[in-house]
Amino acid sequence: MSQLALIPWFFTYDLALDVLFAVISLSLSLFAFKIFKVTAQKQARFFGISFLFIGLSYFVQFFFSIFKISFSDLSSCKEAWFFSSCGFYLPMMLMIAGFMILMYTTFEIKNRSVLCILLLISLVGLFLSSNPLLVYYLVLTLILAFIAGSFVKKYFEKKQVLSLVTAIAFLFLLFGSIHFLFSLNHQVYYVLGRFFELIAYLLILVNVYLVLKR
Repeated sequence: MSQLALIPWFFTYDLALDVLFAVISLSLSLFAFKIFKVTAQKQARFFGISFLFIGLSYFVQFFFSIFKISFSDLSSCKEAWFFSSCGFYLPMMLMIAGFMILMYTTFEIKNRSVLCILLLISLVGLFLSSNPLLVYYLVLTLILAFIAGSFVKKYFEKKQVLSLVTAIAFLFLLFGSIHFLFSLNHQVYYVLGRFFELIAYLLILVNVYLVLKR
């Protein structure tokens, strides 16, 4: 989640990264839906849905960051408080949902009830916690650890370049999420986390390019 108020000098870069990650994620979603339209593979559809949620999360975060800066003088108004709360929780909900669906797809789980239960537990914990940011980063780190571990395992089984690039990309997302955990008390870790995110999404783009090249 954005910490613009804590790191003013990173403001412009943070917003630019949100837009970049949103565009990449939504492009991946569109690409996956096109594959689903041609092949009717359920895995491609869930892949598309997952990155749709992730992309929307970044866009919502960008929108509310702009709102927070533009209307900072209205912080006492009920409307401003409502929008601020939405801007805080909605991106986290969308991001958790996106990566949870991606984990569901990666492990090829057949029972959708498992997905619903895991998602419900995560969101309830998020809303009931006195430190929702900590819960968010912990949940996201665990999800990314399982996804990254799955892709690393696939690489060692198949020894394919695509599997290697994907594994490295999600390892960088995992490293970024871990750095975000420390960023709650140290600003530098937040910047490092965003840097790891940037590397991860660039690697995902490389992976898509390699797929299209084939």
